This record gives sequence, C-alpha cells and structure tokens, in this order.
Amino acid sequence: MQVNDNERGKVLAIYLNSSISLLQLISFMAETEGAWVTLHGNQVWSHIHIPDLENLNAGLINKALSLFSEIRKLEVEPLYERIRKYDSLQKSIDDLALEMIWIK
Repeated sequence: MQVNDNERGKVLAIYLNSSISLLQLISFMAETEGAWVTLHGNQVWSHIHIPDLENLNAGLINKALSLFSEIRKLEVEPLYERIRKYDSLQKSIDDLALEMIWIK
C-alpha cells in the first residue's frame, strides 16, 4: 500500500496496529502446509479493509496523529500482549480504528 504523505502513513500505522486489523489478518490468512500460514498479498493483504484515508474526517486525522505522537515516545508492547493485558493504549487504538471505519 502506498500513501501520499507521512501524515496519512501515520494514520494507517495506527489503524494497522488495531485489533480490527488483526482480526482481519487472522480471518484471511492462508494455510499452506499443516500449521504453516502465509500472509501473501493476493491471498491476504488484498482483502484487508482499511479506511478511506483520502476522505477521512480532519478531526479523526488529528486524533490519529495525536495518538501516534503519544505512542512513538513509548516502549510499546507487542499487539498480542496489549490485547491480552487489556491495555488502555490498545483500547484507544481500537476505538479510533472503529471510528475510522464508521462502526463506532
């Protein structure tokens, strides 16, 4: 995926670190042999739904950039650990991701 500017890239980074993206990756992953899985573009990434970054509300963009600025200064745990521990940072990411795709 390509984005037009760094700001949109930061917004996308926030979204791709959400539980919403993880659930999509799990649902679209392709089993190759036995317990091995793959996340190749045509089989998985091409099916991942992402928000329309070009037409995203300016308020949501600012909210995402603010959250990105907050996160980039932290030693953040891996996504799985954040979900497992009910991390408040992960909740912020997930709430914003849901707003981006108009579910919340």
